[in-house]
Amino acid sequence: MNKKKNLIIILARKGTKNITRQNIRLVNGKPLIYYIIRKCQAISSANIFISTDSEEIKELAILYGVNWLDRPKKLTKDNTPIEKIVHNSLIQLEKENINYKKCLVLNPHYPLIQTETINKFFSKLNNKIDTVYGFEKDNEIEYNEIDKKLKLKSIRKNIVEKWKIVSFNCKPFLLKRKFSNSKYGIELKKEEKFSPESYHDFGNLENILGRKKILARVDGSKSIGLGHIYNMLTILNQFRNEEILILMDKEKSLGKEKFKENLYNVKLFKNKKEVFSEIKKFKPNIIFNDILNTNQKYMKELKKEEKFLVNFEDLGEGRKYADLIFNPIFSTKSKLLNENYGSEFACVRDEFRIFERSKIRKKIKKISITLGGVDDDNYTHKIIQIIYENKILKDITINIILGFGFNIK
Repeated sequence: MNKKKNLIIILARKGTKNITRQNIRLVNGKPLIYYIIRKCQAISSANIFISTDSEEIKELAILYGVNWLDRPKKLTKDNTPIEKIVHNSLIQLEKENINYKKCLVLNPHYPLIQTETINKFFSKLNNKIDTVYGFEKDNEIEYNEIDKKLKLKSIRKNIVEKWKIVSFNCKPFLLKRKFSNSKYGIELKKEEKFSPESYHDFGNLENILGRKKILARVDGSKSIGLGHIYNMLTILNQFRNEEILILMDKEKSLGKEKFKENLYNVKLFKNKKEVFSEIKKFKPNIIFNDILNTNQKYMKELKKEEKFLVNFEDLGEGRKYADLIFNPIFSTKSKLLNENYGSEFACVRDEFRIFERSKIRKKIKKISITLGGVDDDNYTHKIIQIIYENKILKDITINIILGFGFNIK
């Protein structure tokens, strides 16, 4: 008898029609099948079996600590129904007196599926729901179906495509030898749907699996302004392949909408415990701190996480624990080995990179005045008042630019 109630069957035959040796082709030094195996091994409630006709894949199963089931040649064709493969696997196990309550069928072609999603396929099954499909749904695009005569046949909305991912209760399946015509499903996340269908896709997959995670700890408020927000946006917009999380203090989250406008994932915290909880959950490779002067206690705790730490505009005692420090608006005669001071390390926003440098005019015609995103002390009004009262800058157009954090009437 088997102690675990759940079973995961990974379908991995020898040949595929598009790519040779697809399931064992190396991706960042590991065979493709390795990634789905590792995700499944994080599920403590399930045993893992690979259904295969390949001796190489059987050896890999042993190498990575999972079981394998021999798949008959008649069940290795492109059009072989999944139900037949799964039924064959369950019968093999039944003959060995190994039985399971629930089963999930997965495919190595979806190496980015998350452990959280795998767990859902088991948890959604119950007495009323005996089959759950993985699917992709597109609510936005209308598909025009055209017949052989190139005439519009129909318009189909909300297209749902089932994937080769399905979970089911074993007992009813063994009785009927097929999945129920279930309307229950779990929509796969955008990043989970990626499946290498060409050699070019394998290159893209290597980039995705090899990408780093960056956590940006940044604050914005009336008192400290929005400089840190725009500084961090400028830096993060230079990254192309990394996974990024913005972490902000709930009391200093002015500017969070700017990150959301740029499609960054933003999370807010209430206390230090939540900060480190998010760090452990996200598991970043690099942590950016753009929160002004850091203290030793905070940085010491970060150092224990063994992440690469990069601090910006930091003159605090905690900066000595950072791996890199950039202080473009400060200067000093003595600095740490990993500190960088001066304007050459300033972050130049994209707006200033695009336009060519203007020639300095002999006669001034226009002046723009801006004091950042907040100007909490309302220096803008004081400057305008001085200009007006002293009747200076006559015949000159003055443009006042206010930040979105300015709300003084």
